[in-house]
Amino acid sequence: MNKVQKQANIAMTFRNWLIGSYIVQHEQLGDDRATYGIKVLETLAARLRQQVLKGMRETNLKLLLYNV
Repeated sequence: MNKVQKQANIAMTFRNWLIGSYIVQHEQLGDDRATYGIKVLETLAARLRQQVLKGMRETNLKLLLYNV
């Protein structure tokens, strides 16, 4: 693996960690798991699409969280 690939992997891992941390701290209010039925990822994805990331979907968030 070359330096560019390593830096990209580090950046992606850090980004994914930050997203996961944000979800736990701000969306789930510090709980390890979301309350059943509140659809945290679905709601967050909708807000992200409206405000910042036009292509963001619930599936993208799941991939980000579970590929760390």
